[in-house]
Amino acid sequence: MDYLLAFIVGLTFGSFFNVLIYRIPRKIPFLFNYSFCPHCKRRIKWHDNIPLISYLLLRGRCRYCSKSISLRYPLVEFLSGSLLLYLYWKYGLSLELLSNHLLYSSLLVIS
Repeated sequence: MDYLLAFIVGLTFGSFFNVLIYRIPRKIPFLFNYSFCPHCKRRIKWHDNIPLISYLLLRGRCRYCSKSISLRYPLVEFLSGSLLLYLYWKYGLSLELLSNHLLYSSLLVIS
């Protein structure tokens, strides 16, 4: 159960990393701002913003404009979830986990 929780927390981080990846280069505020479709700019409801699951349920398309959502979004979420799962398996709940997660997550966002 701890491993499943680590993966889910990693997916959640990955969702936030997607926000950073999209908004920082465009100089869009990323805190206290809602998620939106990059095509039609409509606000994404919470149930359409669940990491990985929403992408699969919506078949990779926006609910409103039906435009394709980049495969990058679920890929970043999956990589982030897998990363945290691996680090938790390797280090347990420790400072090594925290420092490595910070390093590798930063590299993921930068890349």
